Amino acid sequence: MASPVATACAAVVVVIGCATLAGWLLGIPVLKAAVPGRVSTKANTAVSLVLAGLALWISTRSRRSRTGDLAAIAASVLPGLVGLLMLLEYAIGLDLGIDRLVFDEPSGSPGTAHPGRMSAITAASFVLASVALLVTRARRAAGLAQALALAWCVLHVFVLLGALYGAEELAAGRSTRTALPTSVAFVALAIGALAASPDSGVTGLVLGDTAGGAMARRLLPVFLLLPIAVGWLRIEGERTERFSSALGVAFVAVTYLVALSALTLWSAQSLRSSDLATKAAHEALRASEERLLLAAEGAKVGMWFWDPPTDRLV
Repeated sequence: MASPVATACAAVVVVIGCATLAGWLLGIPVLKAAVPGRVSTKANTAVSLVLAGLALWISTRSRRSRTGDLAAIAASVLPGLVGLLMLLEYAIGLDLGIDRLVFDEPSGSPGTAHPGRMSAITAASFVLASVALLVTRARRAAGLAQALALAWCVLHVFVLLGALYGAEELAAGRSTRTALPTSVAFVALAIGALAASPDSGVTGLVLGDTAGGAMARRLLPVFLLLPIAVGWLRIEGERTERFSSALGVAFVAVTYLVALSALTLWSAQSLRSSDLATKAAHEALRASEERLLLAAEGAKVGMWFWDPPTDRLV
């Protein structure tokens, strides 16, 4: 059965890609960059996002066909090929003529070192995503697909946090900066790739009906959201001169100490309650077995037991 989360994420990626292409076609800047004055999502990036989103959607469908498999392979390979060519352009300093193949971008655009060329981070992410999408339907390779998804997700969360904190967008030397819609699309693509194999790898661990899965679901939201919120509060406090940099560090340290201590105690209490319930169940089972043996002895009834591992009566 297709994962609803993976399907929804695939739809988000395709919509962002199509909206960007519409922005280029109709000349609407907000569809290309989301925020005025920011670097725009390049047209070749938008086309590659549409293909990647379609590949994810096809790969998560429960009904498989030869045509669908071929379409998924093609839609997975093409974005990776584009990414490789872009990385090659950055590496050797050569223009292969594919930057403005879809739409022509004027020189001097915000955050753009080479008109029409995606950032090096985006290009590398397409290469990672291409490999992940190709292996996402193979159960034995689910761990690899999820590891690659986490890798490009971290890169683009870094970009988004830089924008949230008011820092300059990530750029590497002569590379174009990474657009915000592109990073949002790649985070959605990573979540979809993780959700495509709900019973395997990291996703299986987190969603599993086990004590470890329950613990992960309880702690992960705090571990993911708390640092973002605390970092923003510290930067805003320093920016508005409510406290100094040293006091900001102290604020972050104290917040983490209190939050992590509270989480540790909460988790310990939860595990303690679970252990007590397990012990109580074992005690009840032992008492029931003792009553059964006493009743059998009193009634002078013979008893036999089957040992499943040896398939013997004892």
